[in-house]
Amino acid sequence: MNKNVVKSAAFVLAASAIFFSTGCGGEAGSSTATPKKKLSVAVEASYAPFEYKDENGHIIGFDVDLMKAVAQKMDAEAEFNNLPFEQIFHFVGDKKIQLGISAIGATEERKKHVSFSDPYYSLGSYVIVVRPGTEGIHGPNDLKGKIVAGERGSTNEVKAKELSPARTVLPDYYKNVFKVVEDGEADAAIVDEPGAKYYLEHEGRGKLTTAGTIPTGEQFVIIMAKDDKAMQQEVNAALKKVMEDGTYDKISKKWFFEKAADESKK
Repeated sequence: MNKNVVKSAAFVLAASAIFFSTGCGGEAGSSTATPKKKLSVAVEASYAPFEYKDENGHIIGFDVDLMKAVAQKMDAEAEFNNLPFEQIFHFVGDKKIQLGISAIGATEERKKHVSFSDPYYSLGSYVIVVRPGTEGIHGPNDLKGKIVAGERGSTNEVKAKELSPARTVLPDYYKNVFKVVEDGEADAAIVDEPGAKYYLEHEGRGKLTTAGTIPTGEQFVIIMAKDDKAMQQEVNAALKKVMEDGTYDKISKKWFFEKAADESKK
């Protein structure tokens, strides 16, 4: 075939593509949806039922569904990044990631480094978990002189250190807190009540048991870079809509018992 014919045909096809993509009178162009802005969100995806990976490796959970709903109200799409819990604060504080949601308790120490959304979940208590048959541990006072586990960087770690243990074991991922107790590397662990309940009813069934609770008034928040007022206001406005339009209740009932759903709105 003549090369000039090939070139001419190619030009006509290209010109036609441009013409039809723009549309006659701009009609087709106006139907093209504007891509949603992306929100980078840090999570520690081993804390079921708040955030964890399913059998296909997808990150799911209460926090994930809540963050997706909040992002939707912001006309955005959440993109989740799995990090060790302690690293979430560094990545958000350094503005490498925009937001963090991972059952993050609002503490004065954390407030020095990042900003908080309004609270979205009230934690009733921490739970002490031990191996079945463990003797001498029936409550927090019995952890003195024992080896106690808690997730590194979490309020569980802070609480464990307050109870005068012989030493603490501090895994980077929540699921490994249970494992070190199962494997005998720690005598007990301090974990959040919802996470303990979920674990003991699923993969931890028969491997661990509870040995007391520790009351707490901890509230979970979404975090953003320190003094990012614009992001804080936008997240709070979106979170308020999610709370008021019934979306929060639907998500809560999906992941928790009715009682837990009610406690989340305290």
